[in-house]
Amino acid sequence: MGDEAVNYNARAEYVLDHARRSFEHGIYESAAIDAFLAALHAAKWVVFCKTRTLLKKPATVRKRLYWLIWNGLEFDRELVWILKTGHETMLKLDYGPQRVRVTRAKAENYIDSATAFLAAARKVCE
Repeated sequence: MGDEAVNYNARAEYVLDHARRSFEHGIYESAAIDAFLAALHAAKWVVFCKTRTLLKKPATVRKRLYWLIWNGLEFDRELVWILKTGHETMLKLDYGPQRVRVTRAKAENYIDSATAFLAAARKVCE
């Protein structure tokens, strides 16, 4: 495993920890975005571990991960929802124009999903 893959893993863990801290302080929008970013870093880690390809764009990472799953990677495809929905939520929060409200339950769901996503990534990359 190269340094880049290790950094994706470490970054995913760091950002997920930040999501949990934001959640504890009631900053649910930030918690949701950080949970999405943690899952995105974990997805980049999986793609890099399996293909040695460095991808940057969230949609490209998601598509490559689906391709890997379709080709036999043992990874729960139900976890991949966070990459699409999380990206959409982040864009709405960052660029509007309408106000988006992230509830406590939604933020908690994002964190739980990102936690499961990172665990699945560890299983296939370590």
